[in-house]
Amino acid sequence: MGAIVTATSRNTDEPQFLLLRKAAYSGGLDFKHNWKNRKYFIDGNAISSHVLGSRESIKNTQREISHLFQRVDADYISVDKSRTSLTGTGGKIEAGKAAEGHWRYNATLTWPSPELELNDIGFCVRGMKSSRFFM
Repeated sequence: MGAIVTATSRNTDEPQFLLLRKAAYSGGLDFKHNWKNRKYFIDGNAISSHVLGSRESIKNTQREISHLFQRVDADYISVDKSRTSLTGTGGKIEAGKAAEGHWRYNATLTWPSPELELNDIGFCVRGMKSSRFFM
């Protein structure tokens, strides 16, 4: 089992820094458990983020390739030009059989929210719809 909490703060008062996010906070938990001599396993993580910034920086964040709030196929989200923060969550739970016998199997449940933003502190390898979240 492991945990991490991170924070960053920027002085964005100068005009050239207005497009940067002012602050970012993220946290995560992960775990892995094996039993019956590592024959079976359960593995998972949960992550959360909160970013703050000017209206322009948060609008740009919503339009980034890892979020795409402006997608025409996503009627559940849209770019909100008045927002000054985003709070998101995500995670993964995987369980299965990893050893012995002829069969190996696993099942995975992954959930990201569109507002999850890890690029200030952690990073997101393949975008928000991926099953790979790291911190």
